[in-house]
Amino acid sequence: MGKATDDSNVHAPLRPVDFHVLLSLLSRDLHGYGVVKEIERRTAGAIKLVPGNLYPVLRRLVEAGWLEETAERQAEDVEHKQRRYYAITALGRRIAAAEAVRLRMLVEENEVQALVEGWSEG
Repeated sequence: MGKATDDSNVHAPLRPVDFHVLLSLLSRDLHGYGVVKEIERRTAGAIKLVPGNLYPVLRRLVEAGWLEETAERQAEDVEHKQRRYYAITALGRRIAAAEAVRLRMLVEENEVQALVEGWSEG
């Protein structure tokens, strides 16, 4: 099992898929397919992950201590005992927050703002 490091800045920048997975679990626990659908919803369909490719990512994030498997089931899903649900940990929240701050600082730079404004006008 990987060592859960508490210094959230050590992990920056995050892999985009890791960041999207962490964001998808901020408000509720989800199973793998639920994570796929939440990422698709959050990105307005721009990112569509294949569930089979997601499971190694989920496993890696659990081993890193950023996610944990949970026994909780949503009421409408109690008959699907085989589904594994995932929850973001306190460490995972700190890492996601640090990445969000890093990205905000990046996009707030003057040159990036000029780039965005030029792109939206063109």
